[in-house]
Amino acid sequence: MRDKSFGSHELLVREEVVKTSSNKSFGLVFAGVFALLALSSYFFSHHERWPLWLGLSIAFAVVAFVAPQILSPLNRWWTKLGLLLHTIVSPIILGFIFFGCIVPIGFLMRQFGNDPLKRRFEPETKSYWLVREPPGPTPESFKRQY
Repeated sequence: MRDKSFGSHELLVREEVVKTSSNKSFGLVFAGVFALLALSSYFFSHHERWPLWLGLSIAFAVVAFVAPQILSPLNRWWTKLGLLLHTIVSPIILGFIFFGCIVPIGFLMRQFGNDPLKRRFEPETKSYWLVREPPGPTPESFKRQY
């Protein structure tokens, strides 16, 4: 991994080596997915496509056990697709969570006068210092910590 901070405290560029799954596990996972598609197509939707899904399932399972290196390009493409989807979908989901949960809760807290961080300005107070009960550790305990 190579990091560039450009003289600031924040990491602006990060290049990580992405570790992909093994070709055998990739093939077996896809064989399982195609087998589930064959079963659901046969039992629930009664389409004529279940032999196609079953054939793909068997083909992926056989290739995964006999010659997994054949699945290497598919495994790489699948990983790149996952990284692309992660880049696009993650900010969208986090935006929905923030604007759908955090912002309404903050709005309701302001409407009901809740101020858990005690940020409200109170001109009649002499100090905003909060006395800790029970008192914290003594200053001597912070010397020679290790």
